[in-house]
Amino acid sequence: MCHMPTLYKELKEGKSKIRCLHIQGSNPLVAYENTKDVYEGLKNAEFISVADLYMTPTAEMADLVLPVSHWLEGDEIYDMHPRFMIGAINKVIEPLGESWPDNKIYNELGKRLAPEWWFEDVEKMLDHQLRKADITWKDFSKMGWLSKEWEDQPYYKYKSDYWKEGGGFGTKTGKVELAMTKMEELGYDPLPFHQEPKESPYSTPELYKEYPLVLSTGGRLPNYFHSQYRQTPLLREHMPYPLIQIHPDKAKELGISEGDWVWIETPRGRIKQVARLFEGIDPKLVVIQASWWYPEVKSPDHGMWISNANMLTSNEAPFDSAIGASDLRCLLCKVYKVEEE
Repeated sequence: MCHMPTLYKELKEGKSKIRCLHIQGSNPLVAYENTKDVYEGLKNAEFISVADLYMTPTAEMADLVLPVSHWLEGDEIYDMHPRFMIGAINKVIEPLGESWPDNKIYNELGKRLAPEWWFEDVEKMLDHQLRKADITWKDFSKMGWLSKEWEDQPYYKYKSDYWKEGGGFGTKTGKVELAMTKMEELGYDPLPFHQEPKESPYSTPELYKEYPLVLSTGGRLPNYFHSQYRQTPLLREHMPYPLIQIHPDKAKELGISEGDWVWIETPRGRIKQVARLFEGIDPKLVVIQASWWYPEVKSPDHGMWISNANMLTSNEAPFDSAIGASDLRCLLCKVYKVEEE
């Protein structure tokens, strides 16, 4: 797995050793930091294939689009880890048109790249997944689900030899570790610590004068998941536009009322979303919704430049030292009302 912000930045700069991309289950043009760099990076890729149900902004940039079938058109296994259960998704109809299920696309691509690792067909792949249960997909699909009974689950594992002989927890010390020995072995601080963001009232006070609000791009609502479902009429009826949460006192200070379109601007760009006044937020903070695009916009970009939070985010270092994450909820911004044109 590669570091995605670095991948698209290096594609843009012509430095990446990865020249071809197959994108499945993702819409990078609204999903990853600094949309402008992602866009330029995709333009520099030698070949792009996208597998999706819909023509997203990313699919519009692809050399090849592979139509994916709906989950009701393919056989799959799903798992529920906390319940020690797996279930069968049985296709209701055959895939329509030229579409294939995700697992068939992966399997067929794998067969062409490393045939010794992959399977004759999807059924054989599912048989392999079920091998430790000593059951075939044909039989499992009729059962519907398979569960380890609750009474078989060991309680108080640390009192038994479940994790290690003599008892204890599944850590190197066998204890509940407030300081993680594994992190220390990997060269990281074993304890949580605070690191001031690269943009903040304290680390960049001069920038804070121009951009006096802290921005979080982590706002979510149950209607959508990342960039999905913007093309679903019922969900758009309930949530037609993206929202920015702002404290009523700050909104009044800025001349903003509930329902106004407002600009959100950082040093990297600006977008607009609809104001929602919310007393439960710090007046120094605003929270916007991420991954917005407008399928109804007929141009190939489908309005990805209008309200997409990643127009505002940065793909520049420093990243989180352990997992490589970017600053997405601690940026600086300014907010002002969109004046009617």
